[in-house]
Amino acid sequence: MSRIENELIELTFSFSIERGALSSLQRSRQAKRQLHEFVEEVITKAFSVYNSYNVVNQTYHSPHLITNTECSICLDPFNLYTTISVLPCKHGFHKKCMDSMIMNDYHECPVCRHSF
Repeated sequence: MSRIENELIELTFSFSIERGALSSLQRSRQAKRQLHEFVEEVITKAFSVYNSYNVVNQTYHSPHLITNTECSICLDPFNLYTTISVLPCKHGFHKKCMDSMIMNDYHECPVCRHSF
C-alpha cells in the first residue's frame, strides 16, 4: 500500500471512531463539519506529498521542451496544449500517468530510472 493510502485509512478510522462517540443529535450537526474538515485534511496531505517531488507540470507546446514526444507510461503521443509532467531528467509524461505513478509510491523515471 502507498503512503497516501495508509494515511487515508488512518484518517478514515479516526474519523469513524470520533463520529461514533457522538449522540445522534450532535452527529447530524457535527458530522457535516467534521467530514468537511476531514476531506480538507486529506487533500492537504495528498498535495503536500505530491508537491514534495521534483515534478513540474506545464503545457506541452513544443517537442523541444522534453526529450521524448510520447508518454513512456501509456505510449500515447503528446497533444499540443495538454498538461504534461516533466521530471528533472527532462523526460515528460501525461499528468494523469505521472499522478498514478506517484500515488503508487513509484519514485523513478520509467525511462532512465533517475530518482525524483
